[in-house]
Amino acid sequence: MGFDKILMIDDETFINAIQTASVKEYFPDTEMMKFDFPEEAIRIIKEKNENNEKLLIFLDLNMPVMSALDVLDEIDKINFNQPPVIFILTFSKDPTERAAAAKHPYVKALLMKPINKEKVKGILDLLEM
Repeated sequence: MGFDKILMIDDETFINAIQTASVKEYFPDTEMMKFDFPEEAIRIIKEKNENNEKLLIFLDLNMPVMSALDVLDEIDKINFNQPPVIFILTFSKDPTERAAAAKHPYVKALLMKPINKEKVKGILDLLEM
């Protein structure tokens, strides 16, 4: 399952940079896009959908302006040509929060932050790559 683009959406710039580096190691030929603000990411998701691009999205659960749940609500409004594969990233152990995000049809799994090499290997197994 190849991807045209990988989107990292996390308001914590430092964490986003670390996670991007870990993911990039296993997807060296895939363009990575980092977003500190989910509003810009949503615009890009819509644009990439119009181009029929397959997206892998890593989405922070708790962000100050728009949470992952808000982003997922916006994603639900898009009529996808190629549905994205989404992994929710979190430090939260709140079962209510985690359950709400995990039930979304595009969400493959919830992962504790930060993503490291071992977690990326687990992601590859989930994606059967």
